[in-house]
Amino acid sequence: MTVRNQIISLIKFFEQHRETADVTFSTLWEKIEKCSAQSNIELRTPRVTQKQTHRSNIPSNSPESYYRKTAKYGCYLDNFLAESMIWYHYHKRTDCDESNYNTFDVLKQAEVFYPSIFLALCIALSIPATTCTAERSFSTLRKVKTWLRSTMADKRLDALCMMYIHRNLVNDLITKNYYLEIINRFGRDTRRL
Repeated sequence: MTVRNQIISLIKFFEQHRETADVTFSTLWEKIEKCSAQSNIELRTPRVTQKQTHRSNIPSNSPESYYRKTAKYGCYLDNFLAESMIWYHYHKRTDCDESNYNTFDVLKQAEVFYPSIFLALCIALSIPATTCTAERSFSTLRKVKTWLRSTMADKRLDALCMMYIHRNLVNDLITKNYYLEIINRFGRDTRRL
């Protein structure tokens, strides 16, 4: 079954659900009345005032008609169906060749169309694969920092660590005799003890 067929069947399911929304609400209301009768709870509408600030004043003659109007069960289904049809027709017109997409292309599209999902994916991708912490035995600092260099300033120590991490770039500079210029520069500076 293709994705298009799945989407069509999902839309048909919600359309059928929307057509039977009134019947479904009536069934739910009967169950609510039965439960309230068993619990000795009277079903009534909230009080209606002239000026309402937090909810709308819906005129009704019975609690069932009031809650049928305020539940807006059908309205949410209508909005969902309309939005689904818009996206279905939009994606129906776009041609998708799976061989041309990689993970980053999918993420870019998710950023445009589904910003919340994109944010969730970015957070999920930043979570480490394991819970183990970085051990000092594998760190560059342990390899670089010896007793003699433990007294050097942080700036020089950071530079030394960067040189160790990016040693392939340093090796390229050595082949260009760049190291002689570095030695001469350090030779001109005053000695720090």
